[in-house]
Amino acid sequence: MYRLFLGIIFCCWNLCVAEVLTEGHKAGQWTMDYQAAKKYAQDNKKVLFINFTGSDWCGWCKLMDKAVFADPQWAEFAKKELSLAYIDFPQNKKLVPAKFVEQNAVLKTSFEIKGYPSYVVIKPDGKTILGRLGAERNITANQFIDKVRALLPVQGGVTEITLVNRQSEVIDDMNKKLREFAKGDGFTRKIVYEDTYNKLVGLLEKDPVLFTALDLKGFVELMFYGEAQKLSKLIALVKKSASAGSPEDSLYREIEERAKEKDLRKTFLYMSFYSSFGQREKAMELMPQMDELKKLASLEKAKPWLALLKSINSKSYLDLCFALQEKDLPLDDKIELVKNIADYCASADDAFMDKWFRSIFANEDLLEALKKRFDEKLIAIHKSKNYTQRAIDLASSMRVINRLSTVNVNAGLSRTAVRHWQWEYAHSLVEKKKEMSVQSNSRSKAKRAPKYVNFNTLVKNVPSSQTLSGLSYAEQQLFSFQEAIAQLKQGIYSEPAFDRLLSFKDHYPQTIGRICNEVFDDWARTVNPNRNNMARTVQSRGQIFRSEPKGIPLTRLRQKKNLEDCQAMFSKVYEAGIKVDPAAQVKAFVACFSQAEIISEDDVRLVFGDLDQLDDKTLLVLCRQLVALVQRDWVDDKTRRQIQLQYQTNRSEQEAQKEAVSAYQAVINLLSGRLKTKGDNIALTVSLAAVLYDFAEYKNKNKLCSAAEYSELRKDAFSRFRDCARLYESLLEARKSEYTIQPYTQWFSIILGASNLQGLEMSSSVSDMQLKELRAQLFSMDEQWRERHINMFGEWLTGMWPQLQPHVKLPFMSAAKFIMGDHPSLDGITKQLQFYEDLLTEVKLNLKLDGSSSVGHVNEFGVFVSLHHSKELGRESGGFDKYALGAVNISGRGVTNYRKKLTDQINKALKDKFELGSITWVLDRPKAMGLARKHWQETPLAYLTLRSKDPAVDKLPEIIIEMDFNDGQGQVVLPVRSNTLRLSSKSTDYQVRPYKNANLELILDSRGAHEGKVSIELQMSGEGLLPNIKELLIIPKDYKLKLSAENVEPLVTKYEQNDGRVTVSSELAFDASVEWQGELSKFVFPEIKLDDIEVSYKKYQDADIVAADKEEYLKAKAAQSPVFYIVATLLSLIVIAVLIKLTKAVAKQELVEEKIEFEKPQKLSAVSVIAFLNQIKQSDHALATEADLESDIKLIEESYFSENSSHLEPQLEELVDKWYKRL
Repeated sequence: MYRLFLGIIFCCWNLCVAEVLTEGHKAGQWTMDYQAAKKYAQDNKKVLFINFTGSDWCGWCKLMDKAVFADPQWAEFAKKELSLAYIDFPQNKKLVPAKFVEQNAVLKTSFEIKGYPSYVVIKPDGKTILGRLGAERNITANQFIDKVRALLPVQGGVTEITLVNRQSEVIDDMNKKLREFAKGDGFTRKIVYEDTYNKLVGLLEKDPVLFTALDLKGFVELMFYGEAQKLSKLIALVKKSASAGSPEDSLYREIEERAKEKDLRKTFLYMSFYSSFGQREKAMELMPQMDELKKLASLEKAKPWLALLKSINSKSYLDLCFALQEKDLPLDDKIELVKNIADYCASADDAFMDKWFRSIFANEDLLEALKKRFDEKLIAIHKSKNYTQRAIDLASSMRVINRLSTVNVNAGLSRTAVRHWQWEYAHSLVEKKKEMSVQSNSRSKAKRAPKYVNFNTLVKNVPSSQTLSGLSYAEQQLFSFQEAIAQLKQGIYSEPAFDRLLSFKDHYPQTIGRICNEVFDDWARTVNPNRNNMARTVQSRGQIFRSEPKGIPLTRLRQKKNLEDCQAMFSKVYEAGIKVDPAAQVKAFVACFSQAEIISEDDVRLVFGDLDQLDDKTLLVLCRQLVALVQRDWVDDKTRRQIQLQYQTNRSEQEAQKEAVSAYQAVINLLSGRLKTKGDNIALTVSLAAVLYDFAEYKNKNKLCSAAEYSELRKDAFSRFRDCARLYESLLEARKSEYTIQPYTQWFSIILGASNLQGLEMSSSVSDMQLKELRAQLFSMDEQWRERHINMFGEWLTGMWPQLQPHVKLPFMSAAKFIMGDHPSLDGITKQLQFYEDLLTEVKLNLKLDGSSSVGHVNEFGVFVSLHHSKELGRESGGFDKYALGAVNISGRGVTNYRKKLTDQINKALKDKFELGSITWVLDRPKAMGLARKHWQETPLAYLTLRSKDPAVDKLPEIIIEMDFNDGQGQVVLPVRSNTLRLSSKSTDYQVRPYKNANLELILDSRGAHEGKVSIELQMSGEGLLPNIKELLIIPKDYKLKLSAENVEPLVTKYEQNDGRVTVSSELAFDASVEWQGELSKFVFPEIKLDDIEVSYKKYQDADIVAADKEEYLKAKAAQSPVFYIVATLLSLIVIAVLIKLTKAVAKQELVEEKIEFEKPQKLSAVSVIAFLNQIKQSDHALATEADLESDIKLIEESYFSENSSHLEPQLEELVDKWYKRL
C-alpha cells in the first residue's frame, strides 16, 4: 500500500512538470526526437531551437530551465515561432532512451558543442545556423526571447536578420560595402579598405550583436586583408556578439576554405584567428613547414610568429627559436633567441636540449650570455605577480643550470640556482600560511588562485647533486632541510623526507616541532576523504537522481595505507622526542576516516600504540575530538541520515545507533583507563563526567535505555562533577593544581542541558536543585581562594553569554543570576537582565474572547490574538507584523517563519484542554492600531476557533510567543506571555457567538422530484462567528431533513483590518436531503428562529439558480421506504445466484457431452485409432489444427498399410492416451 501511495504521488508529480516528448513533436513542447523537430520546422516554416543540456547535473541548465523555459511567456513565444529539440547528456543514462544516445552524440560532434547549456538556432531549412546562445546570470524570459528574436529570419525568406530597435538601412549599407570589397580587385580594395574597416568597427562597437547580420564573405575578406592588429580588433568585437563568445559555424567554414591558401601572411592571420578562440589544434593544422619560416629575413619579422607560437605550441616555438639562432643573424639577436629558449625549455624533450647545448657550448658569447640570464631572472621574479610564469621560469632555470653543471660546476651558478629555488620556497611558505589563515576565517568556499609556486613544482625542479656540489657543506645541509620540508608540504607522506627532517632535531628542535605540526595539518588536508565529497540530489523531469561523490567511499585499502602512514609519523616523532601540538596530531588521525565512520578504540591503539605512553594532554584532545565528531555527525537524526545517504553506507537505524553507542563507550573506556592511574587529573575527570552525561542523553533520546537506567546515568554524571569539584579543592590545598574553573563551568553547562554551550537547545527546564548544589560547592570553598574563583566564574559567565544562540541567552543569564546572586563580578549580566525585564513591560500577548465568557463545550468559540506594545518599542523594533507573516527574510539571519513558531506555541498551550478548529491570520501585513492606554498600540495577529474538551475547563491557559530583539550584543529571544482568560464550559446548550450582516440562501433542488429525490442547500455568510443554522431551523411537519454532516461548524474565511478595526468573516454551508411519506405536492422552505438573518429563497431551474417563492409546488413521487430497497436488493441477489447455478449446470452438461463425443476406441487396432484421430481432426476442437495430429495419422498409415514402410509400428495405446488426455 505504501509503494502504491508513493507511485501515485510520483505519477502526479510527473504530470505537473514540463513534459519532454520522446516520440514525435508538438507545438511549444520539447522533444528528444530531433528528426521529428526538424521535420516540424520544415513543414511549418519554424526556426529550429536546439537545447544541448545536462538535465540532472548542470547548474546553469537548471538556472535557465527555471528562469526562462518555465516562464509562460517563453511557452507562448516558442509555440508561435520555434520548433524545440531537447538534446540531453545526463549523468543518469536512464533519462535518455537508448535509441537517442547515438543521435545525441552525433549532434554534439556536428555542432561542435563544448559546454552546457548551448542553444543553437537554425533556419527552417535545417542547414543554416542563425546563431548560438548560452546561459546568463540573472537573465529573464523576456530578455532571452529578445536575444532569440534577434536571430530569427524575416518571414519572406530574406537572409538579413530582423533586429529589435536596429536601423536596417545602416546594415544594408554596411553589407553593400562588404560585398563590393569582396568583389573588388587589389587596387579597389586598397582604396576602400580603411573606410570600410573604420565603419565596420564603429558599427560593431555600438552593438556587437549586429555581427550576425553582416555579409559573411565580405566580412571574412575584410578581416584577413589587413594587419594582425586590425584582425585582433575585429576578433574582439566578434567575441562580444550575441553568440556568447563563439563565432558562427558558417564563419568557421568560410575561414577553413580560405585557410588552404599557402600565403605565409594569410596563414599567420588564420592561425591568429583560431588561437584567439582557443582552437589551438586547428591553428596547428595550418602550421607551415619550419623551412618556410627559416626564410624570414630577420628576427624583427619573425617576432609575430614567435609570439603566436608561444601561445599555441611551446615545441614549435622552441624549434623556431633554435632554427633562427642557427641562422646568420647579428649576435644580439642570437642572444635574445637563446634567452627565449632558456625561459621556455621546461617542456622541451632531451633531443632538443642536446642539440641546443651543443650549439651553446660551441659559442662562448652565447654561453656567457646564458649564464648571465639567470642573475637577471633572479631580480625579475621579485616583481612578477604571474605565478604560472614564475613556475615555468623556475623549471626552465633548474633544467638549464643542471645541464650546465654536468660540464662544469660553477659555484656562482650553483648559488644562483639555489637562491632562485629558495626564494620561491620562502615565498610559497609565507603565502601558503596566509592562504590557510584566510580560508579558515572566510565563510566563502570558493577556491582562489594561489599566489605562489606550488610545492609540487618546487619538489620536481630542484638543483641536481652536481649543481649542489658547488656549494659549501653548510649550504648543502640547509638546502637538504628545505627540500625535505617542501616534499612534506605537498601533503604526501615520504619516509626519506620525514627522516631527513627529523635528522635536524638537534640543530632546530623548536622549529622541527612547529614544522611537524604543519606537516600533520597538510597531510590531513590531503588525505581527508570528506573534502569536496558532497553527493548531490538532483531532480529532473519529475524524477530524483543522485550524483555520486568523487572518491567516496574511501576504500579500506587506502584507509589502511593512511593509518599506516599516520602511525609511522607519530612513532618517529615520539622516538625523536619532539614535542608536537596534540591538536595537529589528532587532526591528522581523524582525517583518515570519513564522516560516515565511527573511530573505534582499536583504531586509536593501532595509530597511537601503547596508550599508557600517550601524554594526558594528547589523550584529552583526542577524546574531546572523538566526542565532538559523534555529536556533530551521529546524534542528530537528520544529519546522520544525510551523511549515511551521502556515503551510501546502507546502515539501518539500529546499526547507526549501535555505532554511536560504541563510540561513546570507547571514549569512556579511554578516559576511565587513564584515570585509574592518574585519578587526580581534573581535566580528564571533567571530560569523563561530561561524556557520561552526553551518553545518557543520547541513550534516552533514542530509547536505548529504561527510565531508571537513564536516571542512574545522569545521577552518576552529576555526582562525578561534585566529586571533581571537591578533588580540585583538595589539590589546591596540596598545591598540586593551578587555578582553573573548568569543573564549575562544565558542570554549569551540563545543568543547562549540553556539554557544549554552542550546541545548547534548551529543550528542557533547568534543574534548580543542581544549580543550588553548584552554588553551594563554589561558595563553600576555603576563603583563601573562594573570592578569586567566584570572580573567575563570574567573568566567564559575563564573557560567555554574548556568544550564545539568541534563544539560550535568557535561560543562561537567569541560571547565572541564580548561582551568583548580586556578586559584583556579575554586574554586566545583572544590568542586562534588568534591561530585559524593562523591555518585557512594554509588550504583552493579548487574548480576548469574541463574545461572552460562557462558551460551553458543544460548539466553537472565537479568540482574538494580538500584541499590545508601546509606540516607542514598535517604532524601534520595526513593527511586529512579521509574527503574522509566513517566511520572512531578515537581513543577516536568513529566512525565519515566525508564524509557524507562534502556531507551534498555540498548539502546545491549548492541545490538552481544547480542540483547535482553525487559526486565521490577519489578511495582508497587519498595522498597529491605537489603544485607550496612552502611547500604546495593538498589532492584530490571528483569530482562533476553539471548543472545550471538558465541562470542567474554566480558563484559557497562558500562551508564550518567543520574540527576538537586538540587545546591543546581538539577537536575543525573549518569552512574551499572554494574559489568562477565565471562561465557563459547563453549559450543554448551543452558545450563539456574536455575528452581524448574516445572509442565508436556501436553494431547493427538485429536479429529481419525479424519482422521489428532493434536496436543499443552505449557504450562509457574514461577519463574526456564524451560528450553526442546523440548530436554528424550524422545519415544517410535511417532511424531514437528513443532513449531509452531523456536526457543521462555521468556517472562518477572513480576518482583516478595516478603518482601524478588525473584522472576522465566516461561512457555513451544507446539504440536506428531503424525506417525506406519501405525495409531496408543495414544498415550504424552513423558517429561522432568529430575526437578524437575511434569508433568500432560490431553486434550481435546469442548470441555473433562480429566485423562488417560500412555497413551491411540486409533482413529487412518493418516496420509497428503506424496507423496499432492502427487499429489492435481496430478490436481485437471489435471481443472480439462480442464474449462476444454471450457467454452471449447462457448462457441466456441455463438458460431459464433449467428452462423450470423443470416446476412446473399445478395441485398439490401426483402423480404430485412425478413426479416433480423424474424428478429432474433423471436429471444432482446438487440437484439430495441431501438426502433430496429422503426423501421427500418417505414421500409423505408413507403418501398418504401406508395403515399403521402414517405420517401426507405433504403440497404439500410448497414442490414444496421449491425445485423450489433451482433449
